[in-house]
Amino acid sequence: GVLWVAAGYGHSVAVTTDGQLWGWGENLAGQVGISEVTDRTVPSTIAGLSGLTGVAAGFRHSLAVQSDGQVWAWGYNLAGQLGDGTNDSRTAPVLTKDVVDVVQVSAGFLHSVALKRDGTVWAWGSNARGEAGNGTQTLRSNPGPVKSLANVTQLSAGYSYTLAVRSDGTAWGWGDNQSGQLGDGTTISRTSPVQV
Repeated sequence: GVLWVAAGYGHSVAVTTDGQLWGWGENLAGQVGISEVTDRTVPSTIAGLSGLTGVAAGFRHSLAVQSDGQVWAWGYNLAGQLGDGTNDSRTAPVLTKDVVDVVQVSAGFLHSVALKRDGTVWAWGSNARGEAGNGTQTLRSNPGPVKSLANVTQLSAGYSYTLAVRSDGTAWGWGDNQSGQLGDGTTISRTSPVQV
């Protein structure tokens, strides 16, 4: 009865048809979401959330989006990637601040991104390589909009970078580009979106 599943660095999360959230694997920073830090070799239920429409797993943090557009996060939070305004790791889901009407989430290494119903993208967490896409390299512990990016239909966060697809079929990227992963023909990291 699994509807959605996501794989992180050493942990996994899933949502089932009965609305339950499950987590398993490495739990060093609470990324499994079971209010403790013991590793789980079989799935365990994560209490307190219902009506979920998507999940994401990053390095050692997880995200979930509810049908009402709210985002919840748990796990490692060194760079503010949980978006609750702190740098405190969480062993159970906490509400991400300042972002609503979300339809999709994705979790990177130490950053998180969300796609809103209006086609805009919001990002938070580490920004050393421009992961927040706001033209700066200043850490963001609260979500904020990605600069000059609209009409997005899908996104995916990787290791310190993010890619997005727009309704016109173009792909855009921002963040780390040391290996050319943004596809813009350079190896220059970008603090604002560039077209692939």
